[in-house]
Amino acid sequence: MSNEYKPSVRLVSYLPEAPKIIAVASKLTISHKPVDTIKQKITEEEVRKWIQELILHGHGSPLEHSIYIFEITYKYFSIKSFVS
Repeated sequence: MSNEYKPSVRLVSYLPEAPKIIAVASKLTISHKPVDTIKQKITEEEVRKWIQELILHGHGSPLEHSIYIFEITYKYFSIKSFVS
């Protein structure tokens, strides 16, 4: 298969604060604090912890708060998709 026919995937764009937004959304479900307060005070370590806990417990809905846009190309056409 020549290079011109090999499929390719390219990240076109993403929401840079996606991990933080995901963690804040998940923490908000058990906190009485306003979202702005949570967002200002959450640390990088807490972001990692909250995302790991979401995955561990199979709670995926906060993961939908992130946006990644990929371009998938194969042969003579492109498939553009928004993936949450």
